[in-house]
Amino acid sequence: MKIKLLNIFLIIFLFFGLCSCKKREVRLNVEESFFSDFEVKDEKVLIHCTLLIENPTKTAIKVKFSANFEEDVNGGLLKKSDLDGYQLDLKTKTFKIDKGDNWVDVFF
Repeated sequence: MKIKLLNIFLIIFLFFGLCSCKKREVRLNVEESFFSDFEVKDEKVLIHCTLLIENPTKTAIKVKFSANFEEDVNGGLLKKSDLDGYQLDLKTKTFKIDKGDNWVDVFF
């Protein structure tokens, strides 16, 4: 299974406790992030990616992930290409990203 992390689009929803007019930039480090594994169980595919998210702000933020796996649809592994990312519980879509570098396990 060939997955390019360049196809992973980071959708960021910022939730601030205080109103701030400064632009905040959170970045997906594509060079360090990687596809970990995938599993087929009960005709469902679970894709595990480990992402390095860089948060240069001074506060923690919350983000959501989505990814495009068009190559895997074309190869017959998946039925749809656009998938949402979840935490390990496979229910929670929101991830807390602390300031600095954060390693995040995302399941699609």
